[in-house]
Amino acid sequence: MNKCPNCGRKLSPFYFKQCCPGCKANLLYFDMSAQLEKDKARAEHEFSAVSRLLNGIKISTIGCVWGVFRIIAEILQICLLFIPVYYMNSSEAVGSLSALSLIKAVINPPGGMSAGSFITEYVLNSRALLLAVAAFILVILFAVICALGQLFSYTKNGKRRNFCVSAVQTAVFLALSIAAAANGAILAGGFYAEIALMVVSLVVIFPLDKAIKKHACAESAKPAAQAQAAAPK
Repeated sequence: MNKCPNCGRKLSPFYFKQCCPGCKANLLYFDMSAQLEKDKARAEHEFSAVSRLLNGIKISTIGCVWGVFRIIAEILQICLLFIPVYYMNSSEAVGSLSALSLIKAVINPPGGMSAGSFITEYVLNSRALLLAVAAFILVILFAVICALGQLFSYTKNGKRRNFCVSAVQTAVFLALSIAAAANGAILAGGFYAEIALMVVSLVVIFPLDKAIKKHACAESAKPAAQAQAAAPK
């Protein structure tokens, strides 16, 4: 430091002694208590921010029955891909189309062809199959996005963000499936189950948001209640 914090005396840049030559104040530990209080306040603020983040994530997911229900619905959307979602009349390689049958066809293509040849000759040449595969990818992608977005459902725009993502997921999956059906695919039971789960996941956003707001009100009322309880009677 260039001057003494106690008396203001200018110090040489090469002055390395612990005490000020004028007032003898300890330069190293001067006003240490105030600095410690600042550090304490900063640490408490950072801890409070982390605590709010963790509590918000908890109430958005496992801390609320609606959060758990929505997570299960997102997981089931991926699981339902392993039962027949479409039937492909135009494809000799894939009859009932599910994630499992598609994986098997890629690993063990018909006629001894390679996986690349199967994708080129069957998937890319069949508009219905291509649209169905795109729908599968969409379900997996949006299920992951919805799960990640739900972590921050407690934020200001959490409800709107979750609703928009789920609505887009449902609309695009429905559009791709209708397009696949228009090109020769037949909608199977897995398709209707997927749509039902997507609608459920969409509707659950509203009670989830209500539960989050109720929890936030309860948390904000805690300090006042604690202060009232600690006040002398």
